[in-house]
Amino acid sequence: MHDLERHQHLLHSQLPAFARKLDWSRQIIEDALAKGGRWYLGFSGGIDSTVVLHLLYTAGHRIDVCWGDNGWDFPETLHFLRATEAHYGIHIKRYRTIESFQDFAREMGRPDLAEDYDAPGAWNNPPEWDAVHLLKDTSFEGYDGVFLGLLGTRAKRGGESRARFLQLRGGARPLYRSASDRNTWHCCPLAAWSKRDVWAYIASRGVPYNPVYDTLATLGVPLERRRCTELTCYRVAQYGAFVQVHSGWPDLYTRFAAVFPAVRAYR
Repeated sequence: MHDLERHQHLLHSQLPAFARKLDWSRQIIEDALAKGGRWYLGFSGGIDSTVVLHLLYTAGHRIDVCWGDNGWDFPETLHFLRATEAHYGIHIKRYRTIESFQDFAREMGRPDLAEDYDAPGAWNNPPEWDAVHLLKDTSFEGYDGVFLGLLGTRAKRGGESRARFLQLRGGARPLYRSASDRNTWHCCPLAAWSKRDVWAYIASRGVPYNPVYDTLATLGVPLERRRCTELTCYRVAQYGAFVQVHSGWPDLYTRFAAVFPAVRAYR
């Protein structure tokens, strides 16, 4: 982050409103774990799940941390996974989530790769998986709940989407059972936070974060629109991400466009 941004984030972290949100989030975590059962953190390598990991770790909670490999992540994200493991002394479970890759391949006019995802060059990330599955959830491993780094604020404040805002009721529903995820518990400790709150926590606590965000800042991407999602995320092309990839990671873009030529229409 730029020095000016860091200063702004540090000032924000001193606000009483931020302190109240932090206390609220810590209580939500305790309420979730009090439900019992086996919990894990869905870790993306983004700043939101990075903050949730730090909240859990500093509170003394050692649960499984799981990362879904959808193929074609930023190289910084892959390095950040290892750096995070070293920093916290943990192992991040890596799950190859084939279904997400298949959705993207069909969307980008490569249904052949949806059926042959092991074709040469199709899956850019190295094969470092603890498990491979076709599902978007890991409840089959016996988990009863998952912590997610999702914001329930509106999109213009850095929230994920209107659908997410409605699901989390603007932050008022951070803990719920998900019928679409085999009725497991979902806990979103940052549901009432904005992106400004997330960055305030990172700056004030000195939390290591994915360097993809600094590149995006250098490219002039507004704070609320900085994301480090995998390139094969569904509908990421339509949201303009490949303009940023082309500018900040030209080699990655060239290799990716060679496999999925349709992305060139979104640059």
